[in-house]
This record gives sequence, structure tokens and C-alpha cells, in this order.
Amino acid sequence: ADARAGAIEGQWRCRVAKLDDRGDALLAFVRYGWFACEVGPADADGRHVVRKLTGSQRFVGTLTPRGDGTWLYAGVSFVQGDPDPAPYPTGTLADSVGVLTALGPGSARLDLPSPHLESVFDVVEFAR
Repeated sequence: ADARAGAIEGQWRCRVAKLDDRGDALLAFVRYGWFACEVGPADADGRHVVRKLTGSQRFVGTLTPRGDGTWLYAGVSFVQGDPDPAPYPTGTLADSVGVLTALGPGSARLDLPSPHLESVFDVVEFAR
């Protein structure tokens, strides 16, 4: 197991930056305010559940350690008020994959290429 695995567990502040260079995009860059996120304890296989708990656009998924300070993310995006999403993979546009990188104590970044809503690349910043 990655020695840094325990460092990602717990409560976080998170914010999403959306990047979009398509000509029809309303904004090429937007960064939202801080929301609540959490990373649960590792299961027997070292996977963590990560959730964005507040805000209108949310996600839930698993983080699988790669052993180098990064975790593979596989999850599902959903809108607040929708029924709880099925676990990844759903076979729908709500599915997303990415990489979470531990940047230092109390800091991490989740890169999500080709998200479903409003952009071509999302970056989720995690801070404590």
C-alpha cells in the first residue's frame, strides 16, 4: 500500500475548474467556489470512496492507488436532487475517469478529461 494513502482520507474542501476551448463555449474557464468533499477509508483492496457532498453538480467514485502518490478515479457525476446514481460503470454519459494526485500535505488535484457537463476538462482542487 502507498504510505501516503492515509493522507487522502477524511474531510476536504474542493472546488471545480472547468476548461473549454470549443468555439461555442460560453466561458473558456470557470472556477467555482469551495464545496465539501470527503474521502473514505480504504477497503481491503486499498480503494477509497470519494464524494462531492455539496453544490448542484456532484460526483461519487472510487480511488484505486497506483503506488506513486496517484490514484485512478472511476466515478459517476450527478445533479443534486437526482436519485442516487448507480455505481460506475453505468454505461451513460455520467461515467467519468481520471487521476487524483497528492500534491503535498493537505493538497490534492483530480484531473477529469472529457466530463459530461459544460467543459472538455475538469480539475477538482482538494484542500484542507
